[in-house]
Amino acid sequence: MKLKTLLIVVFIVTLVVVSFWICYVHFQRSQLREELLKRFSKLKAEYQKKKTQGYDVSEVEYWIEKARDAFERGDYEIASEILNKATEVLERAKKISQFLFPVVKSNSWIKDPVTLYDFVPFGVALVKLPDNRIVIDRRKGWTASNFVQFGMALDDEHILIFHSSVNIGGSHFRLMFGRLENNTFSGERMYIFLRGPSYYDEGGKYFPYPTVYSNPENDYVLTIAYDEKTRTWYHKILYTKSSSPIEILYVEGRGRLTPLWIGKPGGPFVVHGVAGIRGGKLCLDTWGGYLDFEEVKVIRYYNIESNKTYTFSKGFAFMDREYHRLLPLGEVKIKNGKVVDGVEFDAMSFHKMDEEKIEFIFILARNPLPPEIKKKFKFPEFERIGRINFVSRGESYRLDRYVFWTDGKLQPELYFLKGNITDENGRVVGKVDLKAKAFAYWGKGGSENWSVGRPWWDREGRVAWGRSFVKWSGTITLRGETIKVEDVLGFGEFHRYRGKYMSNSPHSIPREDEPLSSTPLFLKTGTVRYISLEGGFYGIVTDTGEKYLPLNLPEEYRVDGLRVEFKARIRRDVVTIYMWGIPIEIIEIRRLVSTIPEEVRREALDRLAEVKVAIHYRYITDGKVINRTIDDVIRIFKETRADFVFQAWITQSPCPDKCSDLPLDEAWKYEMRGYSYEHLKNAISKIKEELPDIILCGGTQAEFLYPEEAKEFLRRANELFIERSIVFVYPVHGGDMGRLGVEVTKLSYDRFNWYDSLAPEFQTYGTVVELAKKRDV
Repeated sequence: MKLKTLLIVVFIVTLVVVSFWICYVHFQRSQLREELLKRFSKLKAEYQKKKTQGYDVSEVEYWIEKARDAFERGDYEIASEILNKATEVLERAKKISQFLFPVVKSNSWIKDPVTLYDFVPFGVALVKLPDNRIVIDRRKGWTASNFVQFGMALDDEHILIFHSSVNIGGSHFRLMFGRLENNTFSGERMYIFLRGPSYYDEGGKYFPYPTVYSNPENDYVLTIAYDEKTRTWYHKILYTKSSSPIEILYVEGRGRLTPLWIGKPGGPFVVHGVAGIRGGKLCLDTWGGYLDFEEVKVIRYYNIESNKTYTFSKGFAFMDREYHRLLPLGEVKIKNGKVVDGVEFDAMSFHKMDEEKIEFIFILARNPLPPEIKKKFKFPEFERIGRINFVSRGESYRLDRYVFWTDGKLQPELYFLKGNITDENGRVVGKVDLKAKAFAYWGKGGSENWSVGRPWWDREGRVAWGRSFVKWSGTITLRGETIKVEDVLGFGEFHRYRGKYMSNSPHSIPREDEPLSSTPLFLKTGTVRYISLEGGFYGIVTDTGEKYLPLNLPEEYRVDGLRVEFKARIRRDVVTIYMWGIPIEIIEIRRLVSTIPEEVRREALDRLAEVKVAIHYRYITDGKVINRTIDDVIRIFKETRADFVFQAWITQSPCPDKCSDLPLDEAWKYEMRGYSYEHLKNAISKIKEELPDIILCGGTQAEFLYPEEAKEFLRRANELFIERSIVFVYPVHGGDMGRLGVEVTKLSYDRFNWYDSLAPEFQTYGTVVELAKKRDV
C-alpha cells in the first residue's frame, strides 16, 4: 500500500515537473519569439534608413529572408543567429556610387527580336552567382529585375488570367480562374508571395532552354524559359510538396512581329517615375526591357481542388521583361530618412483574337510632384510609348502619339484611348478611337480593391496601385479602312494619383482637323465661388490657385463654397464680358462631399430617434489584447441593452483588407489589434446575427477628412442636434489628436498635435461661425 502511494506521489510530482518544464519551455519560446519580432522590426527600420541613404543593402536582404524562413519554421535560435549576421552585414554596408546616363522619351523605334542576352543580360543589368542565384548590382544603381508572364485564356465556360513574376528578392504567384458573365468575373483568386532569391538554369532542370525560376524551397515554383532559335516562351507553375511535382499551369507562346521595346540592357532607358531619395539625392526610376507579344500554342491549367485539367485553345500572352535603374537628379533634404515615391503611370494592352488579329500595348508616365520641386530640378520627359501589331497582315507600327484618359475615379471603371498610328518615319497611317470597361480588378494580395495611400507631396491627395482586366470597343483605322472592335480583351496596370498637383493637361481630345495636343482636357479639384462682378457669376478656383470661368456649370453646382472635382477643356474660341478667369467647357463634374438620398437619411434619423441606450465601445475587434472573444462582446451589448455603439470602429491609419497582406513584422501587430477590414466584416456579421437591430457607429478622425467633409459633418450634426433639442458643443480649439508622429499625420499649422478650427489644415472655423449665427436667430 505504501509502495503504491509512493508511486502515485512520484508520478504526480513527475507530472508536475514535466508540466512545469513544458510551460517554462513554452514561455521561453514565446519570449524569444516576441524578442525576435522586435529585432526584425528594429532591423527593418535600420535597413530602410540605410537604403534611403544610398547604401548597398542587397546582402542584408538575403540574410533577412533566411532569418524569416527560419522564424516561420519555428527555428528561433537559428533565426536569431542569422539576424546577428544580417545586423553585422548592415553595419559594414557601403554607399552606392551614383551614375549619370542618358534617358529618352521612347524607344519604340527599335524593331529587333528578343535575344537571349536581352532576356538575361549578365554583366550589365544582371549578375549570376556561383550557386546560380541571379542578383543585381545595386552599387551601379540597379534596383529591380523582373521576369513577368501575362495572359488570358478562354473556353466556352471559363476564363483564366495569369500574371506571374519571377523577381529579384521574391516572386509572385497570381492566378484567377472562373466565369465571365455580364461583364463580371466570378471565381477563385490565388495569390502567393514566394520569398527568397531567383535562379538561372541552362542544364534542363525545368526546360531544355535557358530558364529563370523562383526559390525552389517554396511550395510553388515559377519558371520562365526562352528558346531564342524559335523565339518561343515557356512558362510553368509547379506545386512541389507532393510525391512528384504537379504542373498547375503550362503556357507556350511564340513571339511574333515586333515587341514593344522599353530599352536595351545598355540603354538608353525611359523614365517611369520618381523613385525616391537615395544618398540625399532625388532619383528617377528609369527602366529598360521589352514586352514581347506571343502567339499562344498551349495554355493548360490544372485545378487541384476539382482534380480537373483545362486546356484552352483561345487566348493571348506576352512576356514583360524589366530592368530598373536609379538616375540621380540633385541634392534634396529629407526628414528621418523617409523614402519618397512619385510614380504615376498607365499601361494597357489590347488583344483582338477573332477574325483579323490585332494587338497593342502602350505605357505613359507623368510627373505628379508639386511645382516648387519641379522648379528645383531639370526633369527629363517621362515615358510615352506604344506599339501596335496587325498580326493578320504581318504589319507593325508605332503608337506613341495618343491621348489617354479615364472616368476620373481613383480606381477607374472606364478607360479611353484616342491617337495616331505612325510608321517608322513618323507618317500617320491610321488611328485608334477606343473605350474600355473593367470587368475585374487586382489589388494588393489579389483583392478586388486597389491599394490606396497618401502621397508624401500632398497630404490630402490619394495614390492607388492596381491592375484592371477590361473589354475594349470602338474603331481602329488603317490606311482609310475602318475596323470595328467589340468586347476585345485587355489588361492594365496603373499607379494613379488624385490631388491638387494633378497635371494641368494630362489628356487631350482632338477634333478631326486639329493636331493631337491642341485641345487640352484636364482634371482638377477646386471650390465654386460667387464672383460679384458684372452682375455676378460663378467661377471655380482650383487648389493650386488657377481661376476658371465655366460656361456650362450645372444649376445644382452654383453654390458658393462647394468643393468639386471637374474635367474640362479650355475654350480659346470664346470671348466673355467677364474680366475674370479662363473660359472652360465642363465635361464632367462631381461634388467632393458624398450625398445620401433624402429617404435613406430620414430613415436613419428615425432609427436614431428610437435609441434609448448608447454605449461607447472602441473597438469591437481588439479583444485579443485582453483575451476577449466576439461572443463576450455580444454578451456585453446584451447585458447593457445597447441600441447604439459609439466608435465601434475607427480608422486611424491605413487599414489592410487582411493582416496576411502585410509583412511578417507588421502583421502580428495588426492581428493582435484586430485591425483589418476582414476582422471588421467578421465581427459585424456575428453581432448582427445575435442583435440585428443594433446600430454600430464607426468613424474617422478629423485629420483624415478633407476640410469640406469636416464642414459638411458639422452642418449635418448641427441639424440633428437642433431637432433633438441637444446643445452642440462646437469644436473650435484644443483636443489632443494623438501621439505626435505616430497616430497623427495632419498637424495644426503643420506643427501641433491638437485640433484648431482656424488651422489651414482643417478650415472649419467659418462653418462654426455660420452655424452659431443661425442659432442666434
